Amino acid sequence: LLCTNPQSKSASLIKIATGGSFSHVAMCTFKPNFLEANDPGVGEFSLDRKAVLHRKNIRFLRLKRTIANRAEVLSKVASNALACWTTHYSTINAIASVVPILRRPDDEGYFCSKLVAEAYENAGLNITSSGKTPDRTSPADVEHSPCFEDITDTILVPAEFDPLGPQVNFFDGPPIGDAPQLTPAEQELEALRKVTGAVS
Repeated sequence: LLCTNPQSKSASLIKIATGGSFSHVAMCTFKPNFLEANDPGVGEFSLDRKAVLHRKNIRFLRLKRTIANRAEVLSKVASNALACWTTHYSTINAIASVVPILRRPDDEGYFCSKLVAEAYENAGLNITSSGKTPDRTSPADVEHSPCFEDITDTILVPAEFDPLGPQVNFFDGPPIGDAPQLTPAEQELEALRKVTGAVS
Protein backbone atom coordinates (compact mmCIF):
# COMPACT_ATOMS: atom_id res chain seq x y z
CA LEU A 1 0.00 0.00 0.00
CA LEU A 2 1.02 3.60 -0.55
CA CYS A 3 0.00 6.48 1.72
CA THR A 4 0.63 9.97 0.36
CA ASN A 5 0.28 13.54 1.52
CA PRO A 6 -0.33 15.87 -1.44
CA GLN A 7 0.22 19.53 -0.68
CA SER A 8 -3.29 20.93 -1.10
CA LYS A 9 -6.06 22.47 0.97
CA SER A 10 -8.31 19.45 0.51
CA ALA A 11 -5.53 17.13 1.68
CA SER A 12 -5.06 19.25 4.80
CA LEU A 13 -8.80 19.12 5.54
CA ILE A 14 -8.84 15.33 5.17
CA LYS A 15 -5.98 14.97 7.66
CA ILE A 16 -7.68 17.28 10.15
CA ALA A 17 -11.01 15.45 9.86
CA THR A 18 -9.53 11.96 10.15
CA GLY A 19 -6.66 12.63 12.54
CA GLY A 20 -4.12 11.05 10.23
CA SER A 21 -0.80 12.03 8.69
CA PHE A 22 -1.87 11.14 5.13
CA SER A 23 -4.83 12.08 2.98
CA HIS A 24 -4.67 9.48 0.20
CA VAL A 25 -4.00 5.77 -0.17
CA ALA A 26 -3.37 3.52 -3.16
CA MET A 27 -2.64 -0.16 -3.53
CA CYS A 28 -0.11 -2.10 -5.56
CA THR A 29 -1.70 -4.53 -8.00
CA PHE A 30 1.24 -5.59 -10.18
CA LYS A 31 4.63 -3.91 -9.81
CA PRO A 32 5.17 -1.06 -10.57
CA ASN A 33 1.46 -0.28 -10.98
CA PHE A 34 -0.85 1.05 -8.28
CA LEU A 35 -4.62 1.33 -8.24
CA GLU A 36 -6.35 4.32 -6.67
CA ALA A 37 -9.78 5.88 -6.35
CA ASN A 38 -9.43 9.53 -7.23
CA ASP A 39 -11.55 12.01 -9.14
CA PRO A 40 -12.98 11.07 -11.65
CA GLY A 41 -12.74 7.35 -10.80
CA VAL A 42 -10.73 4.22 -10.09
CA GLY A 43 -7.61 3.97 -12.22
CA GLU A 44 -4.01 2.87 -12.27
CA PHE A 45 -0.74 4.76 -12.21
CA SER A 46 2.86 3.64 -12.44
CA LEU A 47 5.64 4.37 -9.97
CA ASP A 48 8.00 4.85 -12.91
CA ARG A 49 9.57 8.32 -12.61
CA LYS A 50 7.61 9.06 -9.43
CA ALA A 51 9.37 10.74 -6.53
CA VAL A 52 8.76 12.46 -3.21
CA LEU A 53 10.32 15.68 -1.96
CA HIS A 54 10.00 14.93 1.75
CA ARG A 55 10.14 11.54 3.51
CA LYS A 56 7.29 12.52 5.85
CA ASN A 57 4.87 12.82 2.93
CA ILE A 58 4.89 9.17 1.93
CA ARG A 59 4.60 5.76 3.53
CA PHE A 60 4.79 2.29 2.03
CA LEU A 61 2.96 -0.46 3.90
CA ARG A 62 3.12 -4.22 3.41
CA LEU A 63 0.78 -6.90 4.72
CA LYS A 64 2.43 -8.54 7.70
CA ARG A 65 3.90 -11.97 7.09
CA THR A 66 2.08 -13.25 10.18
CA ILE A 67 -1.33 -12.81 8.50
CA ALA A 68 -2.98 -16.20 7.95
CA ASN A 69 -3.10 -17.38 4.32
CA ARG A 70 -1.18 -14.26 3.34
CA ALA A 71 -0.43 -15.23 -0.28
CA GLU A 72 -4.03 -16.21 -0.93
CA VAL A 73 -5.32 -13.01 0.64
CA LEU A 74 -3.00 -10.84 -1.47
CA SER A 75 -4.02 -12.62 -4.67
CA LYS A 76 -7.70 -12.08 -3.90
CA VAL A 77 -7.08 -8.45 -2.93
CA ALA A 78 -5.47 -7.67 -6.29
CA SER A 79 -8.35 -9.33 -8.19
CA ASN A 80 -10.97 -7.58 -6.07
CA ALA A 81 -9.36 -4.19 -6.60
CA LEU A 82 -8.93 -4.57 -10.35
CA ALA A 83 -12.61 -5.50 -10.65
CA CYS A 84 -13.39 -1.93 -9.54
CA TRP A 85 -11.31 -0.35 -12.31
CA THR A 86 -13.07 2.63 -14.00
CA THR A 87 -15.79 2.82 -11.30
CA HIS A 88 -16.64 6.45 -10.59
CA TYR A 89 -15.36 8.41 -7.60
CA SER A 90 -17.78 9.34 -4.82
CA THR A 91 -16.94 12.65 -3.16
CA ILE A 92 -20.02 12.63 -0.94
CA ASN A 93 -19.34 9.15 0.43
CA ALA A 94 -15.70 10.05 1.03
CA ILE A 95 -16.98 12.86 3.26
CA ALA A 96 -19.53 10.47 4.78
CA SER A 97 -16.74 8.18 5.98
CA VAL A 98 -16.23 10.88 8.63
CA VAL A 99 -19.79 12.28 8.72
CA PRO A 100 -21.97 9.15 8.30
CA ILE A 101 -25.27 11.04 8.10
CA LEU A 102 -24.25 12.29 4.66
CA ARG A 103 -23.80 8.80 3.21
CA ARG A 104 -25.71 8.00 0.02
CA PRO A 105 -26.35 4.23 -0.14
CA ASP A 106 -27.43 4.52 -3.78
CA ASP A 107 -24.00 5.86 -4.79
CA GLU A 108 -21.82 2.86 -5.67
CA GLY A 109 -18.73 4.97 -6.31
CA TYR A 110 -15.45 4.58 -4.48
CA PHE A 111 -13.06 6.76 -2.56
CA CYS A 112 -9.45 5.86 -1.90
CA SER A 113 -9.67 4.19 1.50
CA LYS A 114 -12.94 2.40 0.70
CA LEU A 115 -11.31 0.83 -2.36
CA VAL A 116 -8.45 -0.53 -0.25
CA ALA A 117 -10.60 -1.65 2.69
CA GLU A 118 -13.22 -3.34 0.53
CA ALA A 119 -10.61 -5.24 -1.50
CA TYR A 120 -9.25 -6.70 1.73
CA GLU A 121 -12.69 -7.19 3.31
CA ASN A 122 -13.82 -9.25 0.32
CA ALA A 123 -10.66 -11.31 0.68
CA GLY A 124 -11.66 -12.12 4.26
CA LEU A 125 -9.60 -9.54 6.15
CA ASN A 126 -10.88 -6.42 7.90
CA ILE A 127 -7.85 -4.14 8.06
CA THR A 128 -9.11 -1.56 10.56
CA SER A 129 -8.27 -1.69 14.25
CA SER A 130 -11.92 -1.17 15.24
CA GLY A 131 -13.66 -3.35 12.64
CA LYS A 132 -15.02 -0.48 10.55
CA THR A 133 -16.88 -1.23 7.35
CA PRO A 134 -15.15 -0.17 4.11
CA ASP A 135 -17.49 2.79 3.62
CA ARG A 136 -16.48 4.13 7.06
CA THR A 137 -12.74 3.58 6.53
CA SER A 138 -10.53 6.66 6.18
CA PRO A 139 -6.90 7.06 5.07
CA ALA A 140 -6.01 7.35 8.76
CA ASP A 141 -7.54 3.91 9.42
CA VAL A 142 -5.36 2.43 6.70
CA GLU A 143 -2.31 4.28 8.02
CA HIS A 144 -2.84 2.92 11.55
CA SER A 145 -3.98 -0.56 10.55
CA PRO A 146 -2.50 -3.36 12.68
CA CYS A 147 -2.34 -5.57 9.59
CA PHE A 148 0.54 -3.77 7.88
CA GLU A 149 4.20 -3.05 8.50
CA ASP A 150 6.02 0.12 7.45
CA ILE A 151 8.61 -0.67 4.75
CA THR A 152 9.19 2.90 3.55
CA ASP A 153 12.89 2.96 4.34
CA THR A 154 13.47 -0.19 2.30
CA ILE A 155 11.74 1.36 -0.74
CA LEU A 156 12.95 4.96 -0.92
CA VAL A 157 16.38 5.78 -2.29
CA PRO A 158 17.98 9.26 -2.58
CA ALA A 159 17.97 10.62 -6.12
CA GLU A 160 18.96 13.70 -8.10
CA PHE A 161 17.00 14.87 -11.13
CA ASP A 162 18.02 16.92 -14.13
CA PRO A 163 15.62 19.86 -14.60
CA LEU A 164 16.25 19.55 -18.35
CA GLY A 165 15.81 15.77 -18.42
CA PRO A 166 12.68 13.60 -18.67
CA GLN A 167 9.81 14.80 -16.54
CA VAL A 168 9.61 13.51 -12.97
CA ASN A 169 6.34 13.73 -11.06
CA PHE A 170 6.33 14.26 -7.31
CA PHE A 171 3.66 13.05 -4.91
CA ASP A 172 4.10 16.20 -2.84
CA GLY A 173 5.09 18.89 -5.31
CA PRO A 174 5.03 20.09 -8.93
CA PRO A 175 6.82 18.08 -11.63
CA ILE A 176 10.25 18.97 -12.98
CA GLY A 177 11.85 18.29 -16.33
CA ASP A 178 10.82 18.51 -19.93
CA ALA A 179 7.46 17.56 -21.38
CA PRO A 180 6.04 14.26 -20.11
CA GLN A 181 7.49 11.15 -21.70
CA LEU A 182 5.55 7.96 -21.05
CA THR A 183 7.53 5.02 -19.70
CA PRO A 184 6.77 1.53 -21.11
CA ALA A 185 4.51 0.80 -18.12
CA GLU A 186 2.69 4.10 -18.58
CA GLN A 187 2.30 3.45 -22.32
CA GLU A 188 0.64 0.13 -21.53
CA LEU A 189 -1.72 1.77 -19.04
CA GLU A 190 -2.62 4.47 -21.55
CA ALA A 191 -3.38 1.84 -24.18
CA LEU A 192 -5.60 -0.04 -21.71
CA ARG A 193 -7.48 3.16 -20.89
CA LYS A 194 -8.13 3.81 -24.58
CA VAL A 195 -9.38 0.26 -25.14
CA THR A 196 -11.60 0.43 -22.07
CA GLY A 197 -13.01 3.76 -23.19
CA ALA A 198 -13.74 2.39 -26.65
CA VAL A 199 -15.67 -0.64 -25.46
CA SER A 200 -17.49 0.86 -22.48
